[in-house]
This record gives sequence, structure tokens and C-alpha cells, in this order.
Amino acid sequence: MIRVLVVGGTLALIDRVSERGFHVAVVCRTSGERTTHDLDGPSTTRDAVVELVLEAHQRRPFDAVLSLTESGLILAAELSELIGIEATSVDAVSLLRDKVAMREKLSSDDRLAVRSWPVPSEDALAAILTSEQAPVIVKPVQGTASVGVALVRDLVDVADAWNLMCAESDGPWIAEEFLSGPEYSVEVFSHDGEHRIVAITEKHTDPDSFVELAHIVPARLAEHDAQAISEQVRLFLSQIGIRTGPSHTEVKLTGSGPRVIESHNRIGGDKIRELVRRATGVDLLDLTIDAAIGAVSLPAERPMQGAAAIRFLTPPPGRIATISTPDGIQEDEELIITGRPGDESPMKLTSSARAGYALVSAGSADAAIARAEQIANAVDFQVVR
Repeated sequence: MIRVLVVGGTLALIDRVSERGFHVAVVCRTSGERTTHDLDGPSTTRDAVVELVLEAHQRRPFDAVLSLTESGLILAAELSELIGIEATSVDAVSLLRDKVAMREKLSSDDRLAVRSWPVPSEDALAAILTSEQAPVIVKPVQGTASVGVALVRDLVDVADAWNLMCAESDGPWIAEEFLSGPEYSVEVFSHDGEHRIVAITEKHTDPDSFVELAHIVPARLAEHDAQAISEQVRLFLSQIGIRTGPSHTEVKLTGSGPRVIESHNRIGGDKIRELVRRATGVDLLDLTIDAAIGAVSLPAERPMQGAAAIRFLTPPPGRIATISTPDGIQEDEELIITGRPGDESPMKLTSSARAGYALVSAGSADAAIARAEQIANAVDFQVVR
């Protein structure tokens, strides 16, 4: 029986591996703690986890190592390397986790370079604003989900930005030139260094917090722009060293062409996997498992059979008193409410403060986002300020 080691404990991945009839062993690492399923061992250190896995591999070899969680990706690459399973290298995965290292790696290639500066202190941030062209985006070097991200327009913004950064992240931080233009993400599957573009996702974000408000697959793009974005992402993944598996790369389409914001060697979150499945028929989770066990068959380039969209629910600031939901939700539509009466909705939107979502399929991207917006707007959050 094929044995798959899952690092990080993503429930959807664990369930799918089991459904495929494979034996699954799990190493979960959450908030510095580790629990195990099918692997015995009392210690919580990284070295002890490695020792535990190597001992289990000696007894019954693993055929694949998988992770879809940000905190588990480097460890999964390290374990793959240690037990001799072909995968994307530790160096490549580490570059995606370290925005400073990633920018340094790409700095000599004008096609991929984005100006950036480390930000060790508030004074250093002020110095960047003084000597470089503003505005800049400041973010944690290993951040995700728009946590601790601030737009700094001029010296007046520095103190507030620094306070926000310190409140939401322990750092370190990086400042990058602000890239102006619409934002997209590119859902890619790679095998032996060949990068197949599965879908381009259109992203709508909050202008103040940069938290994502909606995703649409396929993105509404002119074909020449879609081709330019695709070529940029393929170039980026090759330069970083991504060889196999899924990736989720965020891109701005600027006046001078597409530029990569950041990338992750995993499937995109925020239900993007479900949007891609509905719009293209491609199941990225099954592809990920297939590639890990050596049975991958790459999909067609940007296959489309329809469209899908998600719109997140964002209550106004205050304490939620009541929530009213609309009637008429169709069988293939999803309205999920995660907010509850008594929850506090903050002044500045965060990913965790989103209170649910509406997700729909349709024959076109225009129809999908229009229906998702209609459902989301019909949810009535009454708040007390």
C-alpha cells in the first residue's frame, strides 16, 4: 500500500489521501506544538520530529511527503530530501518563505526585480521614505493573509505604520516599492520543471487593509495580458527553482507589465481550490497527490468549462447584534456564515474578521461575481457601535 506522510495536518488533504485508499501518517505542528497520528513520539522539537519520521521510514518506507500548510512546507521539503523522495528543493521552498531572500535572488533580473529594503527599525523605515520614491508597502518577511501589511505614503505615515507592524507581527519586515494595478493570482501545477497554468484568479481587495474581498475564476483579462502574466509566473517559478507540485503566485498587472508580489508552493487558500475545480474541472488536491506518488498527468493550459466566484462577508465595525440571511439560495450555491452575534467587527478589516462567504458557479465570470455579490449584499449584519 502507498504510504503518504502529511506534514501540517490539513484535514482536506488527510481525508483525500485516505479516500484514495492510501495509508496516511500525519505529523501536525501547530503553534509550536506537535501531535501525531500513526507516529509515536513524545518530543515536540523539530529534530525529534525528523528522528521520528526517519525511524518510521526505516520500518515502513514512505512513498510521498506532502504539506499544504505554510508552516509545514519547509519541513516537508527537508523530510523529502532526507528520505530520498524527489520534490522541490529546500532552498527553493525557503526562498518563497523569506521575502528578503526572494527579492535578493531576483534582483539581478530586470524582468523580475522589484525594489525592496529590509526594515529593522522605525528609523530605517523613515530613511527609506526619505531616500527612495514613495509609496512603499511594508510587510512581515514571512507573513501571509495580509497580516501586518501597511501602505506607507510619506513620512507622516511612518509612526502609524510601525505601530501597526509591531502590533500584528514580531517581524522581521521588508519594504517593497508599491506596485500599482489590478491584482491576480496564478494557480499553477508543475512537474519536472514544466509549469502548467491551471487558472488565473481575479482578486478584489480592501484598499486600506489589502484583505481579499472576492476571487473570480477565470480572471476577466485581455488575452495578451493573460499571456504576459502566465509568462512572468513561469519565469519566476523557474528562477526560484520550483520543480513539482502546486503553486499560488500573486501578481500585480502594472503599467509596465506584470510583477510578482509573492508566491507559495501550495494550493491557494480562500476557497480558490473550489473555484478552480468548478470553473475548470481540475482538482488541484488530486493533482498534488498524484504528483507525489509519481502518477501525475498535467492538465491542459487554462482549461475552462465555466466560471466561479466567491464574495466574503464583511460586517460594518461594531459588535454584531443580529444576522439575517436571504432566501432563495440555489443547490449549487454556498452561503456560509461564520460570524456570530456578540462578535466584534474591527475598524480595520482583517482576514479573520471576515464573517463568511457566498460562493457560486455560473456560465461567465460576470454572472458569477454578480450573483455572489447579490447573495453577500443580502446578508444583513446589524451591529452596535
